[in-house]
Amino acid sequence: MFVSHKSGVRHPKESTAGSREICLEMSSPEVADYMLEKLVAEFRSEGFFTCLLSQEGAIWEITMDGIEIALRREDNRICVQCTPAEEAMVMTAWMEVASRMNDLAREIAKPIRKEDMGKMLESMNAAEKGHEGVRGYLRRFVMIPDFSASTKEEAIGKLVAEIAHACPEQVPDAAAAVKAVLRREASMPTGLDHGIAVPHGRDPSVKGIVGAVAIVSPNASIADYETIDNSAVRILVLTLANDGGQTPYLKLMSYISRALRANGGVERLAACRTVDEMRRFFKHTK
Repeated sequence: MFVSHKSGVRHPKESTAGSREICLEMSSPEVADYMLEKLVAEFRSEGFFTCLLSQEGAIWEITMDGIEIALRREDNRICVQCTPAEEAMVMTAWMEVASRMNDLAREIAKPIRKEDMGKMLESMNAAEKGHEGVRGYLRRFVMIPDFSASTKEEAIGKLVAEIAHACPEQVPDAAAAVKAVLRREASMPTGLDHGIAVPHGRDPSVKGIVGAVAIVSPNASIADYETIDNSAVRILVLTLANDGGQTPYLKLMSYISRALRANGGVERLAACRTVDEMRRFFKHTK
C-alpha cells in the first residue's frame, strides 16, 4: 500500500486515475498544523481510518470503504490529494472544522469560566459514532422530486417542515430546527459544486438523524444560495440531528457524493419525477 522512498518514511501510494490536488492556504505553518490536526480528527470521528505516515512531513492517509485521501502540510498550506467524487466530502469536512473554529472564537470572546471552557472543548472532541449504515439513514429521508423556493431561508423552512410532517416524533420543534440550520448557514454556507447544497443543523429537540433530498424544479431558482463554483442549486440535501454528539454526516456525504458524481449522477437524479425513482437512484449506489 505504501511506497518507501527512504528508511523510516512512508508515503501514500501513487494517486489513482482522475485524482487531483487541492491546496488550502493558511496564515502561517502553525495555523496549518492546527487545522490539519482538526481535519484529520473530523474524519476519525466519522469512523475513517487515519494513518500518520510522517510526523516530520505531516503526511496523513485517510481511508474507508475504497476511499483514499492523502493529506499533508507544505509550509503554510494544507494539500489534499483526492478524486473529484471525494472533493465534496473533503470540503464539507473543512467547512465543519471551520464552523467549529468560528463558534470557538465567539465563545472565547465571552467572559466565561475556565471550567466552562473545559467542558466546551471536551464536547467538541467527543466522537460518538453511529451504529447504523448510511443507507439506513437515507432510507428514512424525505424525497421531494419537484421542489421550489425563491430564497435560501424559504428553502430551508420548507424542507424542515416536510421532515417534521413526515417524522413528527423525531422533529417535534420545527421552528427550533429551522433556527439551527440557519445558524449553521450564517457560520459557514453549505453550497458545494455541481449545483449541490447540503444545509444541516443540530438541535437538542431532534431525535436521531433525519433529512430530506429535494430536486429543485427547472422553473425555480434559489438565487441567494451561493455555491463554490457559482452553479445554480439543483439538488438540496438537508440533514437534522441531535447536538449531543457527532453524527455520521461525512459518511452520508461520501455516500451521496458517490451517487451524484458517478455516471452523471446529478443529471440522473435531477431527471427523477417520482419519490420511487429517487429512492431507486440511491438504492443502486454502492
